[in-house]
Amino acid sequence: MKFWPKLSLVSLVVLVISKNLMADPVSVRGYFQKSANSNDTFFYNVFSDDNKFINVKPFTSSVESVFKLLNTGDFVDLSGDKTVSEVVVVDQVNEIRIRKLYGQWKNKYTQEIYFFHQASNTGSIVSKNRTSQFQYTLAPSATGATINMIFTVIGKEVKIFDFSILKNKLCLKLYDDLGYIIEKHEFKKISE
Repeated sequence: MKFWPKLSLVSLVVLVISKNLMADPVSVRGYFQKSANSNDTFFYNVFSDDNKFINVKPFTSSVESVFKLLNTGDFVDLSGDKTVSEVVVVDQVNEIRIRKLYGQWKNKYTQEIYFFHQASNTGSIVSKNRTSQFQYTLAPSATGATINMIFTVIGKEVKIFDFSILKNKLCLKLYDDLGYIIEKHEFKKISE
C-alpha cells in the first residue's frame, strides 16, 4: 500500500513555489552601508563579521526610519528573514553603534569631558575632582523615529535619553511622562 498521495502537476508546482518563497530567520551583524540611486531610492547593505556584503531591506516603517538615521560605517545587529534571493528582510534592530560618537566630547554646561570608547559600550567622565565610569547602549525608539541612549553611570540610576548627533554636536534629552524636557546635555566633539 502506498502512503504518498497522488500529486497533480498543479499541486506539485504550488508545493515547489511555496517552498522556495519560505524565508529562513537570520541574524546579521556588521557595518552598515547606505547608498542611493538618482531617484533617491535607498539601498542598504551590511558588511558582515564573516566579510560578506549582505543586502538588507526594512520590513516595517520603524525599521526603515532607523535605517535612515544610520550612516555608512555604523555597526548594527539586525534580525530578519533571508529570502531565496539572498536579501535579508529586517524586522528588528537589536543593537546600534554610531561611529561618529566615538571619541572625546566636552559638555557645554558642566565642562566635563566624556570619552566614548569604540571597542565597547563604555566610557568615562572626567571633571576637575573625579573620574566616573559609565555604560551606554543605543537602541531605536518604539517608532524608530529617534535613537535612544540608555545611559548608566556606574553605581547610579539608569537614564534613557533621546539621542541626536549632527556633525560635531551631540545632544542628549531626558523627558518626563508629559513630554517636557527635564534634563538636557549638549556636547561638542574635541577629538576622535
